[in-house]
Amino acid sequence: MDFEIDMIDSLHDEGVIVNMDHILNEIEKALDVGLYIVALQATLTLPGICAALGSKKGNTDGRDESMYKSWYMQNVKPYVNWHFTAEDCYRYRCSLVHQASAHLRDVKTKREYARFMSVYPCSGIKIDNCSFKCIGQEKSDGYVVDIPTFCMTIIKCVRLWENKVKDTPNFKRNYKALLNIHPDGIPPFITGVKVIG
Repeated sequence: MDFEIDMIDSLHDEGVIVNMDHILNEIEKALDVGLYIVALQATLTLPGICAALGSKKGNTDGRDESMYKSWYMQNVKPYVNWHFTAEDCYRYRCSLVHQASAHLRDVKTKREYARFMSVYPCSGIKIDNCSFKCIGQEKSDGYVVDIPTFCMTIIKCVRLWENKVKDTPNFKRNYKALLNIHPDGIPPFITGVKVIG
């Protein structure tokens, strides 16, 4: 499998890509080769990354949850009619990235309140944007998403957002710290080869 990153036209003075295409393209390539869990985990981190890139300090500075949900509400929610909320998406991000779990837990009660699921994309069946409740069950909520649809929707929202903020001082300043691909290395550490750093 060739995961070589396609270079794009918009380059920084030092030859560094100055948009998030390198990250978004890798998520798309993960979907293309059936790495659905990897693609989903990476996609769920995008609202937090974007919130940090758009901030004054370049990070979420202890306000990760509120900034993640705010970014989601401003840049995803207007374009989707999903059953789960910004809170659910944030909790799913926390569960999936930190514990590799599809169970959502209430922060205050520490009890599970929902589960995310997806019909495996190669099974020939597509179920997306469904929610259900099991009456009399403690874990009463369930959400079913189609992973490729979910990931591509978030990616489109990121690209729309990035197009709006790419020339702002915060984005330009914070972008310099984003994990990136440096085609000729990072002097004085490594030179002459492509480096991720």
